[in-house]
Amino acid sequence: MTIFYKVHHKFLGDGSFRESNANAINATLAKFANQLSSETVIIKNEQDYFEFKANNIELNFVNKRGLRNPPPGWLPGEIGVWISNIQALKEFLNESTLDSDTCLLLESDVWLNLEGDALRKCIVTWERATPRDWDFLNLYVAENWRYLFDPLVHEFSDGLICKNYAEVHIPAILWSRQGALKMLRMANNQIHSPIDRQLFEDHSFQGYALKPEFHSNVSLWTSEALNNSTIANSPYRILLQDKMLSSDS
Repeated sequence: MTIFYKVHHKFLGDGSFRESNANAINATLAKFANQLSSETVIIKNEQDYFEFKANNIELNFVNKRGLRNPPPGWLPGEIGVWISNIQALKEFLNESTLDSDTCLLLESDVWLNLEGDALRKCIVTWERATPRDWDFLNLYVAENWRYLFDPLVHEFSDGLICKNYAEVHIPAILWSRQGALKMLRMANNQIHSPIDRQLFEDHSFQGYALKPEFHSNVSLWTSEALNNSTIANSPYRILLQDKMLSSDS
């Protein structure tokens, strides 16, 4: 199995990006995974969207169906998220050669609490714990969504993984090849909602998530939480968490 990855920069509204954290994530993942070269597409307003369309006429999912006419009420950034994720998955499919290959898509506001071989083993463990039909693995469910987990509905084993039970938290998602193929087919036919909502509502996807008990009970990292040895040394607590940066709030 080869792991591919892409870290998408998060636009903060003031023209800056979380470059330093993205660089740190890239340095960690590059030790064992292949970085995708697709770019993060930043759509800040309607003008950005139409300029992107005009300059990328080869992208069918933007210019024919898909995002041709985003529904009213969409935020510009939600369009950029769709385009960025689809382009990364398209490159993943072009570069990977085995059905067992996976693609880890992250945004730059996550924090990796493991490094090197420990991180690689954790990702491999998660992948092997999913059923063979898996399309995506949701690596982080926000704390205020975890009450939706119902063991009678979402649990299928006593392991790490359950059926996905909440909207996909886009900053941390692992894709299989078959899931990436489904995404490209869907994008060329009909995109009707922001990516996290559409994945949750589209039951053609076989989506899975980490069980709530394997999440830390901290939804936003603080300096105190980062120094908590119990969290730091627990190998199967949630690997990817929102990191609270006061300057970015």
